[in-house]
Amino acid sequence: MEKWLARLISPPPGMVVLLPSAPMREYSLEGKISSVWHQRKELDIKGTDEDLVGIDEMSNGLHLMVERVRECGAGQVTLGGFSMGGHLALHAVYRRHLHVDGCFALSSFLTETSAVFGL
Repeated sequence: MEKWLARLISPPPGMVVLLPSAPMREYSLEGKISSVWHQRKELDIKGTDEDLVGIDEMSNGLHLMVERVRECGAGQVTLGGFSMGGHLALHAVYRRHLHVDGCFALSSFLTETSAVFGL
């Protein structure tokens, strides 16, 4: 996805756009090893299940990544992702208060009862 986005836009000098990739791990929804950020029991916008423990664990990793990028001199940091990555970015920024200058989600969703809306 990074190559595709790079062809569309290029960030201004001093801005870093982070599009991290999820680790390979067992994904309970599919019953196989996949590149996923956290577990899901359903794919339903009206669903009520959120793997907050898994989301928080991965959000902590994103926090460390943003810190490292800032230590390298990045003036502005934008975090985003596709599908589950976008879902995680929204949780990390708006629920876990990860400090970045921008956040986006592509082809993603939050459930109607998401903890992100509880703020």
